[in-house]
Amino acid sequence: MSNAWSPAEINGRLRESLTQSETAKVSNLGGQNSVAVSLPEKTSVEFDGVAGDHFGGLNEASKITMKGEVGRFLANGMTGGEIAIIGNTGTEAGHQLNGGILAIHGQVTGNAASFVNDGMFLISGGVAGDLGTGMTGGTVVVIGNIGGDVGKMMTGGEIYISGKFKETENVEITEVVQSDLKDIKKLFRDQEINTSGLDFRKIEANQVEQRSSVKFDEPIGLSGSLVLVPATIEKRPGIDGLDKVDISMKIGGGSSKSLKMNLPFLWDGDDGPKISKWKMGEKPPKDMNKSNLIIIDLIPDKLARRFDIEGGEDLRLLVELVREGSHGNAPVMIRITGGNVSAEMKIIEKSNSDGIIIKENAIPIEADIASVRKYKKRTPIVIERGELSAKDAMKYLALGASGIYITEDCKQKMMNELSREMKKIMNAIGVRDMGNLGVGNLKSLDYETSALTGITLAGYDSVIPLWK
Repeated sequence: MSNAWSPAEINGRLRESLTQSETAKVSNLGGQNSVAVSLPEKTSVEFDGVAGDHFGGLNEASKITMKGEVGRFLANGMTGGEIAIIGNTGTEAGHQLNGGILAIHGQVTGNAASFVNDGMFLISGGVAGDLGTGMTGGTVVVIGNIGGDVGKMMTGGEIYISGKFKETENVEITEVVQSDLKDIKKLFRDQEINTSGLDFRKIEANQVEQRSSVKFDEPIGLSGSLVLVPATIEKRPGIDGLDKVDISMKIGGGSSKSLKMNLPFLWDGDDGPKISKWKMGEKPPKDMNKSNLIIIDLIPDKLARRFDIEGGEDLRLLVELVREGSHGNAPVMIRITGGNVSAEMKIIEKSNSDGIIIKENAIPIEADIASVRKYKKRTPIVIERGELSAKDAMKYLALGASGIYITEDCKQKMMNELSREMKKIMNAIGVRDMGNLGVGNLKSLDYETSALTGITLAGYDSVIPLWK
């Protein structure tokens, strides 16, 4: 198989083939990323050649064998099944393993087993970098030597090492008697790896350090200093019940199936879209292919950052992995915290994602919207809000947001009321289509708000010079 085939083509044909047979074989893999992703359960697939990054990612219940070299982030987010690699792998192998059995018959040329939460990870060779950073559960067994640190930020799980490694005070190290390794050695035998005559030492978390997140300043809302401009002569006002108003929103439709909403809102609750979220440090959502929208959450929570994103290109690869996990059936959006949105949007736009979701933090959300509204036509911009009035929603949308994710529990009655109120306001300001709503429908009541948002200053009747 040449590298001309895309991951979507390879995975799509495999899934189709596996509906007819429980086994399949792929020869001469050409280094493509995100291959062998989200294959059907109770199936077995053999590969040979060269695999790229994220090989076997998000595996739930399939048995996968690869003979050849594998790139970075092997089995990223795996939750079940079995993966065996007959060859060497790149860094961050077994990143965020959440279940199943992962076996590498070779070396890891970087870090391995970062943020493992569950499952069994066997390595017959050594690990050039760190091992078991941030582990919370599961079992990792390595026969060879460890070049970096072992068990940094480890809070749970077990690591067994036969080779040499650097001892530190942050982990507890004990000798292991052969009887304690009975189950582990059986797994090695199942993988046809000889462990006879080897002695192992066991590494566990020693003292768990409690970490607290940084509290940033509370943002000051600017919507009270922005007013919607009523239509009179220049813009013809609409009439409720006579003039049709379109307040729909569309996300995706390029590389992913689109999500079409009759309202410019996303929400959890009654009749809302099915939204799957992959938070940092947590198990990936199950059945992504049955979701209407998938969110890759990059906001620090249990972890400050993901180890499978080392640069901007890696974000694109992560989006590709998640899109393959959904079979292309749902848009993939990136959730970020506000404050540096303009700089981060330059990276996100290249990720081939279907848009961003911004959570307000320190900087007023109105200023964040203004800083990226020039991207709106190419990359949908959704902001998060809790309680929301129709008037404020219209201001955010006029500023440049494509839609709003309402984080409070929503009932259908509330959404119907928001819809009616928004259509009334649209008629009152002379706009029939959400695509025609913009900064010209707003005026600012003070200089500071005009400076932060680029909205025309009332009375001065122009944007202030720094926005020209």
